[in-house]
Amino acid sequence: MKRFVWLPVFLTVLLAATVALGQGVLPGPVQDPFDKDSPIARFPDLDQNRDYTGDAIPETKWCAPTAAANSVWYFGNAGYPELIPNVGNNTQNADALITSLGNLMGTSDAAGGTTIGNCVAGLQGYFNANTTTPFSVNLVTAWTFPIGGQPSAQNMWNFMCTELEDCQDVLPVIWLPGPEGHNAPPEDDSQIDFTELDSIGGHLVTMTAYNWAANTVTIHDPDDMPVGTGHFFPAVPAASKVTWNLAVVGAPQGTALSINGGAGGWIVGAIIACPIPEPSILLLVVPGLGLLALRRRKK
Repeated sequence: MKRFVWLPVFLTVLLAATVALGQGVLPGPVQDPFDKDSPIARFPDLDQNRDYTGDAIPETKWCAPTAAANSVWYFGNAGYPELIPNVGNNTQNADALITSLGNLMGTSDAAGGTTIGNCVAGLQGYFNANTTTPFSVNLVTAWTFPIGGQPSAQNMWNFMCTELEDCQDVLPVIWLPGPEGHNAPPEDDSQIDFTELDSIGGHLVTMTAYNWAANTVTIHDPDDMPVGTGHFFPAVPAASKVTWNLAVVGAPQGTALSINGGAGGWIVGAIIACPIPEPSILLLVVPGLGLLALRRRKK
């Protein structure tokens, strides 16, 4: 497995270099609208509050390992069965998967859940340990795709939709509103303080569909239990999905995507999980290599 460790780092550097050189608007998806969960239900909609095994709910059942388990489950039923051994499509077997991811992510009550960095590292570690196919797990934000040196939330949204269209998994990172989180979207003139996000309040969900032209996204929310059980978002029935209206916020290009006018918080980033090589990454990398070669030749 060690021979694959450099690949995610290499592709991340190439992606960053390509985008930095491009400084333009990323293309949107070809298919619009697009539903990755239809016509066949591919995601189990695991819930962080649900007791799958009859045992006491372990503290590792927070949003990050649960949303990531939805992602791993999808890949397990999409050509990588080694990722979910002895799981099949029976959610009664989900507890071990969620707990394993939580342990790798360092999720605990004492830690206040899961930090963004540990979430990325833990999910990458799970792929490295359970399949010989190299996977890449990366965090993208509006600052990953700048235009004129300014962050672009529109580019982040375009990339999220393109990745989902290419059958990669997208886990939006939510900046929570209200007393459990923040009172405003991220500052316009500085990068998102993920340390603050980790300490004050964040949430992770699984993206399953989008309408790019209408700026809507459909997600599985790990915390969708009935009202009064400590949920973050308006309750929806178990094993169901919810659709949010999005809007670019923050001048001039946007720093985040507001959810339902800010009532549901703001999408400030997304964790992208994909097998390597992956089509949309290659489309960005190849032109980037050409630009790098051209610049070197000019020098």
